[in-house]
Amino acid sequence: MTVADQPGVLGKITTVLGEYGISIEVIQQKYPHELDGEIVVPLIFILFPTEKSNLESALDRIMQDDVVKSIENIMRVE
Repeated sequence: MTVADQPGVLGKITTVLGEYGISIEVIQQKYPHELDGEIVVPLIFILFPTEKSNLESALDRIMQDDVVKSIENIMRVE
């Protein structure tokens, strides 16, 4: 996921995940870089097992926030 490098962004994302009962195992934040004239930060989330429908709903809400620039990959491990 690529997000704007601004205070509070991670809090917004984790709040939405929590509202859908999704627990986070690991968050990794990479180095900021410029993208289309804006400083952005790549984030990697590893989540504990969750219902697919909950994850899809949470991601739909997260993508509605203008600080979230893209979600590049979602990899489900069973």
